[in-house]
Amino acid sequence: MRATLAGMRWEAVGFGAADFETVCGQTLARLTQQRTFGLLCDEANTIMLCDEAGLGATEILRRATVMLVPYCAKLVTCKWRHRDGCPECGLCEVGDAYRLAGTRGMRVTSITNYEHLQSALTDMRARRVGAYVGMCCKEFFLKRHYAFRVAGIPGVLLDISGANCYELHQEDVAYAGRFSAQATLNGAVMEKVMRFVPPRARDSVGD
Repeated sequence: MRATLAGMRWEAVGFGAADFETVCGQTLARLTQQRTFGLLCDEANTIMLCDEAGLGATEILRRATVMLVPYCAKLVTCKWRHRDGCPECGLCEVGDAYRLAGTRGMRVTSITNYEHLQSALTDMRARRVGAYVGMCCKEFFLKRHYAFRVAGIPGVLLDISGANCYELHQEDVAYAGRFSAQATLNGAVMEKVMRFVPPRARDSVGD
């Protein structure tokens, strides 16, 4: 790409040669992620990275000590839906996420609204968390990418499916923590990706 652009005349608005190289690199990285994690093509396209340092998904997972899960993936009838925590009753995939995180000594936080996400990321930065695994819809990640980027913490985020506040035009309600529909975590992708988070002692989380 670099050689091609250097040898031809071209014009672009708002981006340059380095941006072309970044896009090509991210495309090839997605293929590497698919092969490394044993994912189907559609599954690989559910992975999103906060990776300003260019660590790559595998290295981020190796460093991850915290998991962030969205409240909207809990059952709408669950008394824990709008609270941080999970009884791991087995009735939704959030319990599976807590279980997987627990086997690796990870600290888990259920994000209950947008302000909670910001404070959680700020706290993680203060505790010098090396990296994290999270779940959110791709629409939220694209629209609120700044919140993840400004935290400066590498993260692997997994797309969620089901009810989407953007499609239902309930974005403000969801940000306030009052979204009443239910999203779904992708358990298959979560299981495959979490295999690359090494088990560690719970006391080491946040060091």
